[in-house]
Amino acid sequence: MFFCPFCSTLLLVVPHVEGNAFVCATCRYLHSVASASRRAPTNAFGEPILTIQHSLVAHNRKLMDDQGEPAADTSNAEAGSATSASPAVAKTETSTAMDASAEGGQITTIQCQNEDNPCSSTKAYFIQIQMRSADEPATVFFKCVECGHQWRQD
Repeated sequence: MFFCPFCSTLLLVVPHVEGNAFVCATCRYLHSVASASRRAPTNAFGEPILTIQHSLVAHNRKLMDDQGEPAADTSNAEAGSATSASPAVAKTETSTAMDASAEGGQITTIQCQNEDNPCSSTKAYFIQIQMRSADEPATVFFKCVECGHQWRQD
């Protein structure tokens, strides 16, 4: 099992241009398995040892670019009030990031919990986040694929 070097989420193996790739469902980290196996060292028995090399600089640059785009859109929409509403803007960006990461997450089979506008969907995106101490279970956030209703399960 391999884990994301940036957010420690279990990496998924998905088809990729060069064969297969390790992908993080939370932060979109991607590492090609083929490129890692070409230069892999071997153990005492001559079997390849899979190592993952990554660049923290490239990842941080990607995060800066991702965070810079919504901030630019928000400042264009609210031309002069960006400084006075910065806590609200930060909170909006955080919730938008949560929505985007849930949509990019894995899909599970669960009945939609929308009580206001009943939906017959049985598919939802989900993401698990450890909100409390380690001895408590993780909180699972769901987003319906069809109607977009969001709910959580503690």
